[in-house]
Amino acid sequence: MDIDSGYNYVLGGITASSNYEVTGGAFQTSSTAGGDVILTKINHDGNTLLYSTYLGGNDDDLGIGVTVDSTDSMILSGYTESDDLAVLNAQQATFGGGVADIYVAKFNETGSLQFLTYLGGTGTDYCWDIVIDPSDNIILGGRTSSSDYPAHDGLNDTRAGSYDAVATKYTPDGQTIIVSSFVGGTSSDIGEGIAVDEDGNVVLSGRTVSTDFPVTAGAYQEELAGSSDVFVCHIAFGLPTTTTTKTTTTGDTGFPLDATTLLLIGAGVLAVVVLIVVVLKRK
Repeated sequence: MDIDSGYNYVLGGITASSNYEVTGGAFQTSSTAGGDVILTKINHDGNTLLYSTYLGGNDDDLGIGVTVDSTDSMILSGYTESDDLAVLNAQQATFGGGVADIYVAKFNETGSLQFLTYLGGTGTDYCWDIVIDPSDNIILGGRTSSSDYPAHDGLNDTRAGSYDAVATKYTPDGQTIIVSSFVGGTSSDIGEGIAVDEDGNVVLSGRTVSTDFPVTAGAYQEELAGSSDVFVCHIAFGLPTTTTTKTTTTGDTGFPLDATTLLLIGAGVLAVVVLIVVVLKRK
């Protein structure tokens, strides 16, 4: 859920209902398969449905994250098993393969579709979170098993494990992937939460079972402590010239912000990680 400039509530999710309430002028007025994405906007008093639509194709489609940009456009993402989504102004017009692909859809404030695109390779791709940066660029966090996932100019352009976490940044019109990166070691890594700082740099959190996850020297925890640990990484996805940032753990030691700035944290501080991401997303 997100809130627009008029304090209206924007919801994204999934429904298996054939009678989910849609509004006049909805992009898609009926369900097409077992599970469809829904996008719904409710006024700030909670008593008026301003916009509501289905979005889906010939298989299951899930709405995972939704955000609102500075123009009150609604950006929705998740993953789909459908190969016939009604793409529009797509950066990737066809389903890539595997069990699922990520999708990204942007509607303007009145519910008119601006773009709908697939994102994924020949493996399986999932999106677990979405955020916008100060320039309204769209940033996704998730995981992929695709060796040909469209990664470039990021921390790592090559998949390292069975699943890698991914972070991908689009221009506001969805036409261009500005930067996209794999994040992970030689086992399985999942990107589950994403936030952005004031310079547009990304904070990606998730889970890893990789003993060789690419942590930085001096990180709070440099080795895997259990069967699965939480990770947090701060990646330079921002402005062309980035300054240094300071991350404080137990002391007051900073480190330079660049594309290799990573922090691995054990599951014992999961609550702290979640709090950090939530606070950053609400700034």
